Amino acid sequence: MRFLPFIGRRYWKSLPPYLVDNYWWAYLWKPAIWFFDHQPIIDLIVFRHYRQLVHRTLENVSLHSGRFLQLTCVYGELSRQLLHKCNGATFYAVDVAEPQLKLLKRKLNGKARLARMNTEKLAFCNACFDAVLIFFLFHEQPRTARESTLREALRVLKPNGSMYITEYANNPRHHFLSRFRPARFTIAHLEPFLAYFWQWPVHNMVETNAADSGKIIAKYQSTHIFNKFYQVNAFHFQPISEDT
Repeated sequence: MRFLPFIGRRYWKSLPPYLVDNYWWAYLWKPAIWFFDHQPIIDLIVFRHYRQLVHRTLENVSLHSGRFLQLTCVYGELSRQLLHKCNGATFYAVDVAEPQLKLLKRKLNGKARLARMNTEKLAFCNACFDAVLIFFLFHEQPRTARESTLREALRVLKPNGSMYITEYANNPRHHFLSRFRPARFTIAHLEPFLAYFWQWPVHNMVETNAADSGKIIAKYQSTHIFNKFYQVNAFHFQPISEDT
């Protein structure tokens, strides 16, 4: 959804162009930030499956020490519940948009370490996090940004760390929302990169990029939600040099 992109790029010139051009209305405009951070609206966006998605994501997380990184802020109660679930671990969250960081700071009452960063180029050293969460981010990025984000997430993850990815499932051709033309048109209009993401098997891309970063998948868990429209993934890694 583009609206005066040149004016937007001038006003938000430090942000990625794809974010400004396509998602200013959801993440940068202050009235929209207030509007979208209400539970009924969040439920509507994910067809009343937000609580189930959060519950399944939290089920996978079992970090009580070390460092936990959430890539980009998230509307709703996910971050607050993660902070509680990771009690004992140091909780970090990054986002490229300052308004989103301000919203999350108010929610977490200063109990997390927040930083403004582009997920495509994180300012963290190698192998410094025990776990990384990516919650509905990849489908909002063009391919190059998505691949850079994944590489960076794997780079900052420790060799025996865990990565949690909650996203749309791959290519749901048989789902009724995909077959229903008005729904398919609306989703494609609001999510311009989703059609390309649907052709991108998450497991395959994680496996390939993990090998490039010196890691292999030691254990993989996947749960489908809403008739395979959404997918909650948990990847546990080990160094390539270890016996498999």
